[in-house]
Parts: sequence; structure tokens; C-alpha cells
Amino acid sequence: MTDVEHFRSVYETGGVYDRSLLPHYYDGREDLDLISELLTVHYGQHARNLAVVEFGCGTGRVTARLAPYARHLVVADYSPTMIDAVRERYPQAGTLRADTRDAVAELFGEGRAGSFDLVGAFWSLSYPLGEFFESMNAAGIQPVADVAAARVEASAFVRDMTRLLAPGGHLLALFFDSDTLEQRLVTRLWEQIAPFPEEGRSYTRNLLLSALRDAEAAGEGALTHTRRGGTAWAPNADHMSSSAATPPPIPDTASAPNTPLPCSR
Repeated sequence: MTDVEHFRSVYETGGVYDRSLLPHYYDGREDLDLISELLTVHYGQHARNLAVVEFGCGTGRVTARLAPYARHLVVADYSPTMIDAVRERYPQAGTLRADTRDAVAELFGEGRAGSFDLVGAFWSLSYPLGEFFESMNAAGIQPVADVAAARVEASAFVRDMTRLLAPGGHLLALFFDSDTLEQRLVTRLWEQIAPFPEEGRSYTRNLLLSALRDAEAAGEGALTHTRRGGTAWAPNADHMSSSAATPPPIPDTASAPNTPLPCSR
């Protein structure tokens, strides 16, 4: 099995992701409770009247906190294994088996711009942003030749995500904080396969924040960005080591126009 195939197998083999994922705590609260707190702040207790789309939904772990707020729920993930798991848990949800870039384009093609009260992406945006700068296939990872052009395209993609929002809507994104010791460990294998472009491992986080600041400057909403101290918990050293190959959710968060976003560190 190649390094790329090993990396993807975490997401494409049933049950592996949920078994590998370590619980994460921020300021003493588990990540899911932090998300629920943010939803309560902005929407109250289970408003149940929102149009919600979640990109990179995985097996529906965060979806469980979003679903009580949704009168209309759409979830997207590139992995059929993940989508099947969420469809089983939430048969009423619309599903898109596509990576985030293609899912955003598909929603635009369906005329869904300006139609979502909540756009969510939880620890998943580093991947579609990174794909503007490199391609991954069975042969390995190939960096793009024109990094400046990739940055322009990636920024446009972020702006497209914000344009899915209805007036008064929120983009809520929790992001990998690449500067933590844990993320340095998690990204070590990836760096051995292909060096990160621009300023290094934090390039996708910085790009996201830059694009959202540009949207704010253009009058398309207000950006709230917060970083929180956190920790992951493993029952023993062996479990910790076996989970290290799985990118766990470590938020550095950035938020899009009209959106408060937690960023954890």
C-alpha cells in the first residue's frame, strides 16, 4: 500500500475513522460541546428552522449537533463510506457524494447561492484548499507549478462558499491549528511525502483567513476568528500512536462573512 492509499484508507474503510479519532477538548469542553455552544449563541436552543449544509461531513459526528437546527439539511463528503454512514443516520438529509470543491460547484449549478442559513465545515477545509496547490493520485503528490495562480483560485473558492449564505447567514468553520505540537506530529508524514508551499504547514489556514478578510473588506459580512487552547486524550500510548496517522480535528478556526468562527489552538 502506498502512503497515499494508506492515508485515504482511514476515510474509505468502514469504521476505521471513528475508531481512530481521539476525543479533543478545548478550554475543558469536548469539541462537539463547543460547536453546540456556538449554535446556541447564534440560534438559541434548537431553532429547527434553518437551511443547513455541511461540507466534509464524515460519518456524521458533527451532523448530530447540526440536525436539530435544520428544517432542510444537506451533507457532502467525497467518501461513499462516509456518505452511506450519514445517510443511514439521517435519511431525511440531502446527500452529495463529492469533495467540497465539487459540492460547492454543484450547489451553485442547482441555483442554491444565497439559500443557506448555516454553512458548516469542521476540520475539513484544509484538504480542498490544499488541492489547489497539489494533486494526489496513486503515483504520489505533485505540486502545482504556479503557486500564485493556485492561491487566486483557492481564494475564489472560499468566496464561493460564503456566497451560498442567505442574508444574515453564518459560515461556521473549525480548522486545524497547524502550530500545535499535535498537528506538527500529524503533518510530519505528509511533509515527508510533499513539502507544504508558501509559508509552510499553516498555508491553508492563512489563506482561509485572508480570503475571509477580503470578503469582509468588500462588505460581504463580518469575520470573527478565535483560537482556543486544546488537548487530545488517549487511553494509552499505543492508542495514541495508532491514531497519529489520522488527522484529528484540531481547531484553528476561521470564520466567513456573517459568521463567528472558533479557532482553537
